[in-house]
Amino acid sequence: MDKYSFIRVDNCFYSVPDYLVGQVLTVKAYPEEVIVFSGFSEVCRHQRLVGHGLYSVDIFHYLDTLARKPGAVKNSVALRSKARLKDVFDKRYSDRPKEFIALLEGLRGRPIDEVADTLEGCPGLYRLTAGAPPGRIAENVYRNTKEQLAATSAAFLKAGGQVAC
Repeated sequence: MDKYSFIRVDNCFYSVPDYLVGQVLTVKAYPEEVIVFSGFSEVCRHQRLVGHGLYSVDIFHYLDTLARKPGAVKNSVALRSKARLKDVFDKRYSDRPKEFIALLEGLRGRPIDEVADTLEGCPGLYRLTAGAPPGRIAENVYRNTKEQLAATSAAFLKAGGQVAC
């Protein structure tokens, strides 16, 4: 694995969680997928790429690094590799990268389209009026929480979820 957290299989590159940089990994390459192990534990899998010099990048593999360097999100290859997620970031979170990373952390393991749908419908967790007096901040938190619940519920229902009573 290189210092950018990629492994190479048949001249194609696959991302691996960044906490594994410098460790020895085992790779099993099958016709349809590539599975990466650390010891006996599976750490990730990618759909196998056919070609030369292609990259398969999972943004969730870089959340630890991005949390330490939130300003790097906007220019990251991991974000640019997912066009729809980049559009959501540019439209809603470009001025709040820490919030974007925190939301991604909470959505880890979900399909990228579902993540983009959820983030697109979420108005923002920490949006407060700058310089507002404490009473106004509490009021904003209450209003934003109601907006978030409504947006999250709408995204859940849009994704085919059902509300249990």
